[in-house]
Amino acid sequence: MDPDTKARSRRMSAFPTCAADIVGEFLEAAVHTILCIRGVYPRVIFRAARKFNAPVRMSIHKDLNTYIAEIVEGAYKSMKMGIVHKLELVIREAKKESIYTVEKYVFEVGAIAKLHLNPREKDKVYEELGNFLIRLMSVDLIRERNKHKDLSFSFQMFTSCHDKALEGHWLMVGPSNDKWESTDKKETTAGSKGGKRELGSRPRRDFPRLNPIHSMTNPFPLTLNLMTPPPSIPS
Repeated sequence: MDPDTKARSRRMSAFPTCAADIVGEFLEAAVHTILCIRGVYPRVIFRAARKFNAPVRMSIHKDLNTYIAEIVEGAYKSMKMGIVHKLELVIREAKKESIYTVEKYVFEVGAIAKLHLNPREKDKVYEELGNFLIRLMSVDLIRERNKHKDLSFSFQMFTSCHDKALEGHWLMVGPSNDKWESTDKKETTAGSKGGKRELGSRPRRDFPRLNPIHSMTNPFPLTLNLMTPPPSIPS
């Protein structure tokens, strides 16, 4: 176990009512589970576990676990500083020398920098975070892994300021601008004289689709949404 992960584990034991620690633990479980159920990595490297009294999938791959732990540690430091408002787990696919964004899992979190929970609030938060994870494991979000797809992931953090001290604890991989995958196919249609012409891809809307997964409001706001490629514009 790397030093940052050990330190975070000690904090979780010493300060179990700190909201940032609890959200950090939830974030780690959610990232592992998403990478499993969306087929980014083979399911053989994940084991069944329970977090917040909900079923999850946790990686047993040492390098992947270290990378995710570093991501969560960077997010934790930002939440403790009160400067983070959104985190995105981005899944991309490489196709013919291009990289497309196929999904984004967007975590939006309220101000929890100095928030400590009383026993009743802690029980409520644990129940709600369990509901987030149960929703992630629902049938409509789980898919079989396609071995022919070249998938990768990155994590992006949106803050209210830039702090040089965080750079050593934060990792960001992948292109900065999203190029959403198009699901449109080239079509052929009959012309006025019975001939055929290729229409090409239909134009797409500028914005991806937003699919709410779960949200909570008390004792702090937390929302998880899934963003997928833009829909086609009907002809």
